[in-house]
Amino acid sequence: MSPAPYLSVVATARNDDHGGNLLGRMQAFVNGLLAQCARHRVPAELVLVEWNPPPDRPGLAEALDWSARSEFCDVRIVSVPAALHRRFAHSGALGLYQMIAKNVGIRRARGEFVLATNIDILFSDELFRLLAERRLAPDKMYRVDRWDAMAGVPLEQPVEEQLRWCNSHLLRVNRREGTYPLHPDGSLKIDARDIVSPEQGITLGANWFPREMSGDEPFRWVENDAELLLTRPSKFLKLDVEPGPGVENEPFTLELRDPAGVTLQSAEIARRTMVAVAVENAGPRIVLHTADGGNRIPNDLRTLNFRLFRCEPAESGLTSAPQRIRANRFGWISRAARALTAALVRSSEIRIPMSPAALDRLDLHQDGSAVSFVLGPLLRRRNPRTKILAHGLAAIWGDEWYDVERFGGETFRWMQREAVLTLILPESAASAISMLVEAGPAAGFRGATLELRDASGNLLVEQHLSGRTRVELPVSKIRGALTLHLRVVGGESPRAVPGDPRTMALRLFSCELDPPPQTAPARELSEILPGLWSMRECNLRSQGLMLSPGAELLLRDEGEWSLDLAAPCGSAAVEIRDAYGAVLFEGNIGELRSVPLGVFRGYTLLCVSTDRPLILLGLARAGERGVPARVANRIHAPAFLHVNGCGDFTLMARERWLDLRGYPEFDAFSMNIDSVLCWAAHHGGAREQVLCDPIRIFHIEHSTGSGWTPEGERQLYQRIAARGIPWVEFKDVLAWATAMNRYDAPMIFNPETWGLRDETLPERSP
Repeated sequence: MSPAPYLSVVATARNDDHGGNLLGRMQAFVNGLLAQCARHRVPAELVLVEWNPPPDRPGLAEALDWSARSEFCDVRIVSVPAALHRRFAHSGALGLYQMIAKNVGIRRARGEFVLATNIDILFSDELFRLLAERRLAPDKMYRVDRWDAMAGVPLEQPVEEQLRWCNSHLLRVNRREGTYPLHPDGSLKIDARDIVSPEQGITLGANWFPREMSGDEPFRWVENDAELLLTRPSKFLKLDVEPGPGVENEPFTLELRDPAGVTLQSAEIARRTMVAVAVENAGPRIVLHTADGGNRIPNDLRTLNFRLFRCEPAESGLTSAPQRIRANRFGWISRAARALTAALVRSSEIRIPMSPAALDRLDLHQDGSAVSFVLGPLLRRRNPRTKILAHGLAAIWGDEWYDVERFGGETFRWMQREAVLTLILPESAASAISMLVEAGPAAGFRGATLELRDASGNLLVEQHLSGRTRVELPVSKIRGALTLHLRVVGGESPRAVPGDPRTMALRLFSCELDPPPQTAPARELSEILPGLWSMRECNLRSQGLMLSPGAELLLRDEGEWSLDLAAPCGSAAVEIRDAYGAVLFEGNIGELRSVPLGVFRGYTLLCVSTDRPLILLGLARAGERGVPARVANRIHAPAFLHVNGCGDFTLMARERWLDLRGYPEFDAFSMNIDSVLCWAAHHGGAREQVLCDPIRIFHIEHSTGSGWTPEGERQLYQRIAARGIPWVEFKDVLAWATAMNRYDAPMIFNPETWGLRDETLPERSP
């Protein structure tokens, strides 16, 4: 082996043709990497982890052509045999544990920096020119936009021709702000109903969030520096702008700048405003900027400073520049009047614009336009219900289910015409599962039939739906996980809800065991995947962190520490040890108890053993209450990181990977695990830095439903749910990211043996 390289590139695969033409896509990846290392003289190694090799196919060392080997890039193939793979609970349904396999390579990498990527990626020459300069910083996590290219990359051509082909055969780009469809040349596709019209000579550049709808009106949110591209000359532009929560819905200054940052004009925007600006001498690229804003709101990663409803050429406007523009304004009353008039013309429902604070106060439903007032649920007298699942049930929801909603004192979930639901049953016996459901507008509210089938397609229940209907499913002989396929058939006069683009065919109010078992309350995700932390509401205080048996806590500062712990499910036996096994606390935790831990110096890792889930309500040093004062005023929302497509490119110093113990090694599908790592890295000493275009990576398109794509997302989730494979939902990732941002500290999920440390694995150089 040559001396330790500057860069280790880690990827994983097995010769099972997943995604279609696997060997062809991998050959392009290997040839491109080897050629670029040689051309740019970057000392590197490729660590390819072959996980669970299929016994009836040749290994990757034999299946791929290695004639393009380069003196600048060593190739190491590390094999994880089937016997190790079978140790995992879902090994029968999941052939490759992608993140654990990458950890195997990261743990054994020798480079100064380690790039975790995938085997269908091509790297731009601009990226390798940066690597050749050896200016990477050890305290950064590097991310880059992923550009998805069509599947027909000329695999027999050299990498220069492949990159040229990719640049002219693009499908979409995955940026921090979202995933955007592209024309083949890389220009953004504008929806038929969008805020600009290319036919009018205006299109969009960078830094726009995806298009959304407010009733029949399209709009796009902006954090800052959104680009308008003028494809033909125009004297004036007319902009329909409104302040957002990023500026606390208060007046702000909107600046129109050129690409060099010179202000051309500025306007004071107090509320929704129509403003006309002169652009005759502005050039083809105009940047919308504000120095105000930056405020965050709960449950949204984005910073929403302002939104644009429409941009179009105007006949006249203000000609002198730079200047401040006194803008025309749409008041709240006029907005309500226009919304009311449009609603009366289009439908019998009344919609009135309302703030999120008012919605929370009144417990009303927010749709795409404004607020729907439906009198029926408000007039019914029912006991408030806060959970859909009860009696020890836990669930993995398919992608066809919409988020949990509350309206009229009830909690429910809408689903589309077909959906997958995996129920995790408690150990105690029950005779049936009872579901309370109701047909929705996509099924005409009446005349529909609900079919329940098992994972093999066998019909279990067929129930006609008449109003709210109780559906009984016998489960007396079933234990563990039960995957159900729900399908709504028929229905009278299906209809859409104005302002709400969803397909709402069935509403689920409750799912419970009959008769109720005599056991503890429903299991949370932390019990399904042990050793996790999760943000959970609790009755003792407003919110706390739930930890399951085996969870670890990292104290980063010196001082005398104590924990405020509570057991939500009754008294819990708790033992807390340090990293050397010394017992710091042993005893029972009831409703609330402050546990002194002692004095620590620097970084200290604690392991919590408990027979029941615990809630961490406070973490403090002597003389302090609650969280340390240095983080008391932080915005408790996740940092807005570029986690879109992060599994294809995450680059850090090797020491940072080792500090974080790699990707969380969950016995689950790989979805969203790479995002957890990004937040842990950002708060663990490797702040994110996004490498800007023209530095990019190209992803060669695979078959629909193999990996994540916008078109194949539904099919992917259906496939893994049908196999009974769990995955980490993004809402749980956001809860962990919120906790990390609150303390500005990483959450470490793996023990010291991560990456199969104690296993001697076969390794060869082809």
